[in-house]
Amino acid sequence: MKKTAILLFLNILLSCQNKEESNLFTEDDAYSVVNTFIPDQKDKPVLWNEKQLVGSSIEYTIVSFDEIPVIPYYKELPFPIFTKAYWKTEKLKNIVAFDSKEYDYFFANENSKQNEIDKKKKKWQTRFKDNYLYNVSYPIYNANSKVAILDVYFYKIPLYCGTGLHQTYFYKKTTTGWEKL
Repeated sequence: MKKTAILLFLNILLSCQNKEESNLFTEDDAYSVVNTFIPDQKDKPVLWNEKQLVGSSIEYTIVSFDEIPVIPYYKELPFPIFTKAYWKTEKLKNIVAFDSKEYDYFFANENSKQNEIDKKKKKWQTRFKDNYLYNVSYPIYNANSKVAILDVYFYKIPLYCGTGLHQTYFYKKTTTGWEKL
């Protein structure tokens, strides 16, 4: 009887631990969400900024997808804001990594002289055609709703403001992986 009680107690304890562990969002989960996002993009290859974009607030991962409010754009700043973190690009599938020096050359060191802009535009077109650079946030995840959110800022030369370059993508965790909502 005592052994049965101990076994029952251990069984309950272990099942509670497994339930708690299933609600964790691991680094592997994060890269799985991102690798679900990549194949849906029209640009081939996907140019991927190694720096991570600042993501949305956790409040946008509430229980019902229908209740998720409109994600605010960066109203004051027409450019992405980055964290100090970098992507582990070896874990990303079918991307071309874009390092911070290249990013700075094309986007951060903006020169107002038209001939310099034209030079950068020509270099971009030669190297990357009409492809965008993807600036992507690390996914945020709500364990209750099983929703992960990615913020993406698309860039290319020439860069114009107000073109809807900031997008938000929602992914729901399923038994087989991640599904875009």
